[in-house]
Amino acid sequence: MALFHGQPRVSRLFFWAEHEAVTVLLPAAAMGAANSWLKATDDAWMALLLTPNVEPLDLSPSGALAAARRGSDLAVGHTSVEAAATGGTIVTSIPEVYDRDLRIAAF
Repeated sequence: MALFHGQPRVSRLFFWAEHEAVTVLLPAAAMGAANSWLKATDDAWMALLLTPNVEPLDLSPSGALAAARRGSDLAVGHTSVEAAATGGTIVTSIPEVYDRDLRIAAF
């Protein structure tokens, strides 16, 4: 959500990642949760998803079950499962909802 709203620190991080070809993973459940609030168009999402370093992550049935065990809601759980599996860093404005064993970058 912060990226769509032009949050400066998140925007700088995203553009740095694009410049340095660092992969940005976007869990589908988190995208859905964000869009329930944002109400962004499919075209707006496609502009983000077509960025070469962005990789959307589908939510499989087994991933949904793992997510349900890992987080307070599906979006947090899916993000947590994917971060744990990839060693990725979660960029968030609500770090308190994630387990402390995950790498978190709060803004």
